[in-house]
Amino acid sequence: MLHVRVISPGDTTAKVVDLLEDDPTVANLVVIRGTAQRGTGDLLIFDVARENANQVLECLRDLGLEESGAVAFEEAEQVEAHAARQPPGPMATNP
Repeated sequence: MLHVRVISPGDTTAKVVDLLEDDPTVANLVVIRGTAQRGTGDLLIFDVARENANQVLECLRDLGLEESGAVAFEEAEQVEAHAARQPPGPMATNP
């Protein structure tokens, strides 16, 4: 599993949450609204199965987070969660 930290503009966060909630390889999603120090933004923290990390990153890029926010991945040595045992699946498409 990889641990992911995302800074999302407030007007994009709902789309990010919908995308992540639809992915069975995402676990432990936490959303903390209004925490970004520069500009308006929310902090999202979650874990994702390593096998699906590239697809999740691609979807986050499609939402523009690489330009309007930030995305950071780090190795999680061990995560006990149902999603950690799930095979990668299709992600929700971005409207």
